[in-house]
Amino acid sequence: MLSGVLRNNGVKWRCIRPANDRLEWVARNVGAIFIDPNSSIRDVDFDRDGLRLNKNRVRQLGDIYSRVCGIDGKSQKVINN
Repeated sequence: MLSGVLRNNGVKWRCIRPANDRLEWVARNVGAIFIDPNSSIRDVDFDRDGLRLNKNRVRQLGDIYSRVCGIDGKSQKVINN
């Protein structure tokens, strides 16, 4: 599994997308699963400092990683924007 770059509240998606596009290409070429952690993150999902995700969003992101890794028994799937 390869996770993309997680943006923070002060960084716009258009700045992160090119890096994640390249990481997704790498993942595809080495047979890894790529996860874009920004696929459902909104500005309100960050703590007050704007740098860290709030506890609820951290839990949700952990659930996505667990699901992709098959830890919870569900099938693997690519989470992508």
